[in-house]
Amino acid sequence: RMFMLDKLFNKLSSRRDDKYIEIKNTPKKYVMEQLEQGNDVLLEIEMQGALKIKEKFPEVSLIFITPPSVEELKNRLINRGTETMEVIEKRVKRAAQECVYMQEYNYIVENDSLEVCIEQIHALLQSIHFENKNQKNLIENIRKDFDQYR
Repeated sequence: RMFMLDKLFNKLSSRRDDKYIEIKNTPKKYVMEQLEQGNDVLLEIEMQGALKIKEKFPEVSLIFITPPSVEELKNRLINRGTETMEVIEKRVKRAAQECVYMQEYNYIVENDSLEVCIEQIHALLQSIHFENKNQKNLIENIRKDFDQYR
């Protein structure tokens, strides 16, 4: 399974016991090889790229991570002390443009607390494994097993 995440989840993939692979600027061939091997792939990708990939691969799960408010986003960016106010304003404007497309994502997670958000995403990724669309082999095997009783 392929998941689209934002920059927050460098930490998630490094904390995982499962076979998750985080990929940045990696060729499509490598991504497809990982998926064929049964690995989940976490892609850090901007909104426009995520939507394009979703068009080509509808089975992809898109996860939109949002701060609890614009003010909180601004405060976080200011408190980092790494960017000018001009850059911060540009980032906030970009976030405003991206939030218009939130409804295009499969899941929305609020990042109010980093640790809580990571745990929520971890639980979400685990639950996606149990969706009907991801259990086709199990469904087929169970049906075949019960065929003798029909």
